[in-house]
Amino acid sequence: MSNITLYINNLLSKIIKTPTKDQQVTFINLLSAFLKPTRKDNHIFMLTGSAGTGKTTVVEALIKTIPIINESIENNILMPIKLPKQPISVYLTATTGKAARMLENRCQYSACTIHKLIYTLDDNKSEVSRSRLRWYYKIADPLTDPYSVLFIDESSMISSLNQEDDNVIFGSGNLIDDILTFGTNAKIVFVGDPYQLPPVNEHKTLALDPELFEMKYFFPVQYFELREPVRFSKYSGIYQIAYQIRDTLTSGNQSNINIEENGNVTLYDSVDEIINHHVDILKNKPTLPTTMIAYTNNVVSTLNKKIRSKLLKNTKKLLNNNEYVMVIKNNYLYDLMNGEIVQIINMESECKRIEHLRFRKVKLKYGSDDNDVMKCMVLENTLEPNFNYTFQDELLILSYIFEKIQKQNPDLLDNKRSLMFRLQNDPYLNALRLKYAYAITCHKAQGGEWEEVSIVTESMLYHSKQPSDFVLRWLYTAITRAKSNVNLLRRPARPADFIDELKFDVHYKMGKFIPRYYTGYIYIKDFKIWTARSGVKYVSLDSNEILLIQKNLIECDIPDNLPCYAFCKNGRIIRWQKDLDE
Repeated sequence: MSNITLYINNLLSKIIKTPTKDQQVTFINLLSAFLKPTRKDNHIFMLTGSAGTGKTTVVEALIKTIPIINESIENNILMPIKLPKQPISVYLTATTGKAARMLENRCQYSACTIHKLIYTLDDNKSEVSRSRLRWYYKIADPLTDPYSVLFIDESSMISSLNQEDDNVIFGSGNLIDDILTFGTNAKIVFVGDPYQLPPVNEHKTLALDPELFEMKYFFPVQYFELREPVRFSKYSGIYQIAYQIRDTLTSGNQSNINIEENGNVTLYDSVDEIINHHVDILKNKPTLPTTMIAYTNNVVSTLNKKIRSKLLKNTKKLLNNNEYVMVIKNNYLYDLMNGEIVQIINMESECKRIEHLRFRKVKLKYGSDDNDVMKCMVLENTLEPNFNYTFQDELLILSYIFEKIQKQNPDLLDNKRSLMFRLQNDPYLNALRLKYAYAITCHKAQGGEWEEVSIVTESMLYHSKQPSDFVLRWLYTAITRAKSNVNLLRRPARPADFIDELKFDVHYKMGKFIPRYYTGYIYIKDFKIWTARSGVKYVSLDSNEILLIQKNLIECDIPDNLPCYAFCKNGRIIRWQKDLDE
């Protein structure tokens, strides 16, 4: 071992008491690369590894070592390594706000989301009017310093597809392209777990796949994978399941995964049992970070409804103190990103209405620190199961804001820059859009960690039209969200396990029944044909619950044998089934 390697190892040992061999090799190679100016062969790095192998620990060690090197450069202190010609600049980012805050706390170094770092508002291109609101963000001034380093944590969530949003347009629309443009002369380090779920609608994670990356961008990639466990004991059930899945994915042999109970893995026989356990934790250990993960949004909604009914005295109120909710739309006023989970501390008793939209001021907690609290406005309607925020809703809010400006400060309407600033900071236009977060989907759980995780596997997961390794990656991602304990079902949940909750609701308006666009099974006990005054036929379970609306016809023959199940899609009965397993 050379003197330089010994010295670098000595630096590492001051930060990590007993680094693994993987961590040592990765740290030495990365730090050695950072000491040199950026060239094509040391421009792109991928620091990967399965859960608990110490990726963040290596980043932390690098972040804490670089100031030592910079101090030596500035004070002309001799070191047994060849120092760079100028100090090294470090930019620490993550793909989500929650991950950035966790990284900042861990490394004791300022961190932000990758979007916040590389984009800046384009005043000239953005469109602002009573009937149109579109924000354009351009790429910020690029990093031209050859001794700059850009870390991007949770890179498994970086999409390689062009992202479309009617109201917000970032750079070229492709995040990886924009990262390369921004970090034109920097060393870019993608950090993440290559065995997690890839981004939505993608089969691979480009930012963590060196072969695909080199084929697309023609940059050589220096790839490091940590494989030795650090966070989990080798006897941990979480470790055994996660690494069994990792090895299966690596080998390409799709074999069955053996899941057994042990000290930190518990199996439950039914959905109700696992829900009751989850509720017990929320009631008796309210400070213990815990969550429940399911596959489909439909089941997540059902689980949240069940949990709230057991946990709260009043579920008619959309929001209660101490409720856990998830941000479902990036919010740049409050710096909370899609997928972040927050807790409602308290709220004002009165809400502000703009037509049918209801806004309420709340105080919420967004981080682990006691000081991570803030006051903000929320749009309560988004907590309703069938509410979808539309362009018409936005027009209502814009109309209200512009009328208010017209009365209070009409000169503002003639100053685009000032008007944009006013709209960017308007509490109603930027109200948080939320969903309940007692249960969440696996994609929403990515980037998060909880002490205990309960997982509701669904039969639909195993019959989805996803790639062959999708189920394994889904299970791996869900299981590795847990630090200490995992709760699983012995068998996947079937639609029958939720059938009591899947009632077909209707609205009554202007004398007409309007069905919501529901897809799933409905349990049919009895039948009635009811005819409105207009002569339109309705199929109903009883006089209140309407299953199907068709003008003068019923799409399917009524079954002779009841009870049975109807499978509905977009408000129409597609088929009848005597049993769900048919």
